[in-house]
Amino acid sequence: MSIDREWRPRVLIADDDREERGRIAQWLRREGYDVYEVATADEVLGYREIDLLFLDARVAGIDFVYRLRTARVRTPALLVTAQPDAIMLDDAERLGVTVLHKPLSLERLTGAVVAAMAAPVSHRRPRPPTPRPPQ
Repeated sequence: MSIDREWRPRVLIADDDREERGRIAQWLRREGYDVYEVATADEVLGYREIDLLFLDARVAGIDFVYRLRTARVRTPALLVTAQPDAIMLDDAERLGVTVLHKPLSLERLTGAVVAAMAAPVSHRRPRPPTPRPPQ
């Protein structure tokens, strides 16, 4: 998946696992993306003009994506999790977010990045995430 060198898409990776974040960042840079790395959801809010958000669910979960969408942030997003559940998958679909399951292969990551960059993000006002039962 080689990209146009005239336009370098900007990807922001939010993952608290430095090793995993670095592996993904290295691959994306090798493919021609400009990559920014952060370890917390709060750091995500400091970035503007990002073309793709790559979010680890532990760092920036579906509630965070909902906050972004209600603030009219329409950047495509990939949410990565080791433990998806039906509620998360339903909420992600409504918010226009692709959920990737860990462990990630570079082949799956490639397909998800290309699809996310090509798909329009909904401009409808999103519904809040489904409340979770108390644990």
